[in-house]
Amino acid sequence: MADIGYGYSLMDIQYIVWNHAMSLYKPVKAKEHLSQGWMYSFLSRWDELNVVKPRCLSLSRAKSAIKENIDK
Repeated sequence: MADIGYGYSLMDIQYIVWNHAMSLYKPVKAKEHLSQGWMYSFLSRWDELNVVKPRCLSLSRAKSAIKENIDK
């Protein structure tokens, strides 16, 4: 998702992973999403994942995001 300029918040990731675990019928103690502790433990195991603060989309990038350019 980062390649197309869209990032997930930590809470989004916790909901997505919780939903995926539920779809695989994995035992999950949480009722809605996984905890912050789980999230930071997961991030510590995967060095290539980074948490970064989102930046505003530049005007030139927004103007160039037309369907023809995206399809290329």
